[in-house]
Amino acid sequence: MDAIIKKKPGSALRDKVAAILSIVHRKVELEYPIGPTTADVYFIDQKSSKFQMKVAVECKDWAKSLNSTDLAEIEIKYYRAIDAGDINYLWIISNHELSQQPYDTLKKMKNVVHSTYQEFLSEIMNFSFLLEDNIASFKNDKSYKNFLHLNAIDREGTLEECTRKWIASEGRALLIYGGYGLGKTSFSLYLASTLSSEYQNGTFPRIPIRISLGKLFTKQDLMGLVCSVLTGSEGGASVGNFNYNLFLRMVEEGLFLIILDGFDEMRHAMSIAEFAFTFEKMAPLFEGNSKTIILGRPDSFFSEEEEERVFADLLSSIGSSDADLEKIQVSPLSEAQIISYLGNLCVDNSRSGFPKYEKREIDILSRPVQLWMYAKILKKYNNLPGELTRYRLYSEFIYEFVKREQSKPARMIDIGESSVGYSDPRSVFMQNVAWWVLVDKRENRFTPSELPRDLIPESLNIEGRSEGSLREALVGSVIERLAQYTEAVGTKGGAIYYFPHKSYLEFLVAGYFVQQTFSRERFAQFFRHANKDILSFVMDGPPEGASKIAQGIEFVRGPTLREFFRAASLHEDFDVSGAPQPLSRPTAPQIFALYERHLREGSDAQTIDDFIFEAFRTATKISTVYAVSLIASEHLNRQDRSALAKRLLVFAFNSLDQISLSKLYKEKRSDKINHISDESISSIRSIFISNCISVEALKIRISVNGVWAFAHDVGMRSFMVSDYDLDQSGCLSYEFGVDECAELGEVAKSVISKGDVARSSILVTGPLERYFGRI
Repeated sequence: MDAIIKKKPGSALRDKVAAILSIVHRKVELEYPIGPTTADVYFIDQKSSKFQMKVAVECKDWAKSLNSTDLAEIEIKYYRAIDAGDINYLWIISNHELSQQPYDTLKKMKNVVHSTYQEFLSEIMNFSFLLEDNIASFKNDKSYKNFLHLNAIDREGTLEECTRKWIASEGRALLIYGGYGLGKTSFSLYLASTLSSEYQNGTFPRIPIRISLGKLFTKQDLMGLVCSVLTGSEGGASVGNFNYNLFLRMVEEGLFLIILDGFDEMRHAMSIAEFAFTFEKMAPLFEGNSKTIILGRPDSFFSEEEEERVFADLLSSIGSSDADLEKIQVSPLSEAQIISYLGNLCVDNSRSGFPKYEKREIDILSRPVQLWMYAKILKKYNNLPGELTRYRLYSEFIYEFVKREQSKPARMIDIGESSVGYSDPRSVFMQNVAWWVLVDKRENRFTPSELPRDLIPESLNIEGRSEGSLREALVGSVIERLAQYTEAVGTKGGAIYYFPHKSYLEFLVAGYFVQQTFSRERFAQFFRHANKDILSFVMDGPPEGASKIAQGIEFVRGPTLREFFRAASLHEDFDVSGAPQPLSRPTAPQIFALYERHLREGSDAQTIDDFIFEAFRTATKISTVYAVSLIASEHLNRQDRSALAKRLLVFAFNSLDQISLSKLYKEKRSDKINHISDESISSIRSIFISNCISVEALKIRISVNGVWAFAHDVGMRSFMVSDYDLDQSGCLSYEFGVDECAELGEVAKSVISKGDVARSSILVTGPLERYFGRI
């Protein structure tokens, strides 16, 4: 091909035409002398070796359409050359179609043809079907009917406005980052469709070409992917006369806007070296005057260094710098957008049994994919009986998420007979990480290096590819990389990952609890760290969850929510409707659960009196005395239960022998100290009486505050059940004369009937010292 010498600035159309012709034809020249004039472009069409056509090209980069006079002035310069056979054709290329009169004029001219620039391109490679396919692809997408215009983080304007601003700039590469479900793919379809229409109307200068990088998984390389997409073998439109090398030259000449969607889906379990290699192979799409948009999840990179390495390798391979790469982060939807979207769909989420729209769901619904799922789920359940609980809602979310990942070639794995969204490998990985975050990390922030590798299920673990397996597991999960992260995690630029929605973490912990085999220690960890929402997910889920709660409360340690015992009380073991009582000597957790069942069933006060007294009477350990004391303090505080108070104090006194009672009380002027060193029930009751019951002037008073404080002291050092606080306006003490306590034994009467007695100080050593010390 002869060298092309460019004219002075202002001949942009001529240069584009010449560059494209030079790809197809060997002899292409600029400003070629023909008779009295010079042709903008001259080339020889060598399609036939016997009949080679000599063509002169006039390029008119004018804002207006050519008229008859313009055509005549051009034709007069060339008609002698045509008649003499110096050229076979004159090809006039302009920006606009001819109107009817100039068109009629052109038909009368010998061997003169006219094309718009778009028509010229179609002669080389015909993209008309591709443009229509871009428009149709968006119309067929679920986002089309209620498309949401996304915003960008820390930028003014919508994502589309920011993208158009970049298109108008000198930059060659735009990276659009966004986590799962933020609408990147829908935006890429919308952008390709909108710009295709504008190109057809002559208001946008580049042909939009959208390529899903997920399809690279089944191809050898970039050439295979591009050829597959643009020749229609992937089910899309076919580009007429497609030629890969010509395509690359047209990329370099700036004829296309390339849109590459889903760089995180290119390969399965890629290492960072493979990532860099794959991107480096894409260098031809970033050459010359190209403009290329890349969309994907930032989770693919474990650190700033990894990200910089991948794109530095890409840019260096084309002799470019970081200045040529711009990044935009997609912003979640605002609450106003969510409300507007649901309103446009006329979604009724007010039906009885439907989860009401709540502030806590904002995070979940701020992602277009999940908002669409939510609307779809509500419509589905609107025609089904039963309640749509939050558990069922989030089950649908995870199910749809895993199903979506499985539909991507690079994400597809063998899930066997597991239940999608519950026990499949991706769900199990998310459950494992959620449990680890709750119990071990105790902070919803972590770096990839902190994640134990045994959290990754076998089917996601590829032998010899630890890094790639972890990358694959994270990218194929609802876990995300923080948009902004610091170097405070120990390694420079280390990426921080997290569950972007607290509700997802809670739901996944519930799934872990139901599915995994739990030891005593695991049960203790669950009850120590789980919250009300996790419990709600467990109880709304599979029935084995409720049974497991009832089984696990025996291993409660440390501060514990009262809701766990309310949940456990629903188990059949705690049915209090029949007689006799279901458990003759209940443990401390069982006492709490039975009490909650009585409250749930609406048992009358006398029935609860009898239950509390029987539990107190049969308690033989500090844990059971603690449990019954705590529930007794609440029951005595809520309403006047004098009969129960009297029964408790009488039994407490009568259960002690004369020696124990004598140690418990002293003459007022005595400095006697009662020393308790064992953990017998007699010693426990002595401490109970010393804390809760006072005797003065033949009056016996039981302090409800004292009963609560006794229980609180024990609970602080074993397991403290929350929400048993006293109402200071309720019943706080009960007082009885000794003569009112007819059931009081003679031994007790003989000790406390003395007018000059007071409680002795108690020094507690041995096993009970950890709870009380000196009283």
